[in-house]
Amino acid sequence: RRVLFRSIVFSADGNRLYFGNDGGAYSTTNITTPSVTWTPLNATLAVHQFYPGLAIHPTNPNIMLGGAQDNGVSVYQGDASWQLWVGGDGGYAAFDFNNPSTVYAECQAFYIFKSTTLGQGWSLIMSGINQNDAHSFIPPFIMDPADPQKLYVGTMRVYETINGGASWAPISP
Repeated sequence: RRVLFRSIVFSADGNRLYFGNDGGAYSTTNITTPSVTWTPLNATLAVHQFYPGLAIHPTNPNIMLGGAQDNGVSVYQGDASWQLWVGGDGGYAAFDFNNPSTVYAECQAFYIFKSTTLGQGWSLIMSGINQNDAHSFIPPFIMDPADPQKLYVGTMRVYETINGGASWAPISP
């Protein structure tokens, strides 16, 4: 995974290197070794910039999914921190409200993933979507509020799935 450095600085004595990126702040004292060890300094930092499309578990409000800039799709399960589930730039997310173990997550460059085990394993679900369609960096992605098997994603067209992402078809020109 590519990491963008936003800032980098040595301590006054030159023994410690600090760097910051969209994931927070980190330091190391072994910059000259072949395998650098980074220490995260993020325990008290709120550093995720979430995109629209946060998903809240339908029966447990302490479980949420959110896509964040440069920080993937992460889950909150009542702990003090969010855990990364899908890498990249995270996008929209959704819980199947009839079966909350089934979750959907979207990432930049137009990838939609599905897990039927509450994030323990992911499958790419893009069958029928033309990946060459013009689209936003984070395309809009939603679940039908009346039928969790129906999902919609927007490129230069609107695509619909009626079978939980097994196949998609354009419903607009």
